[in-house]
Amino acid sequence: MSLSENLENICRLHCENAIITVPNPWLPPEKSFLEIETKQGYFKEFINTNKNIYEHQLYEVNSFFCGKSAKNSHLVNIEESLEISRILDKWLK
Repeated sequence: MSLSENLENICRLHCENAIITVPNPWLPPEKSFLEIETKQGYFKEFINTNKNIYEHQLYEVNSFFCGKSAKNSHLVNIEESLEISRILDKWLK
């Protein structure tokens, strides 16, 4: 959604062999889907969950900090977080 135009709230990824469509990418509902279009055909994958996006994020961060999951390599420690903040402050000036 745009402030000046009524745009679709989707993310469309144009890959070499497919187009992947993600509806409501920023705040997906508990019942959602992905669309995949290729030269060979069309596929729709349904995703159902009993948690909202925030609950999923909290679960993943908690699992990582408790040592239950090592897969989340995008989490940063406090030093990295402070450095990112300094970089953003410089960029804003």
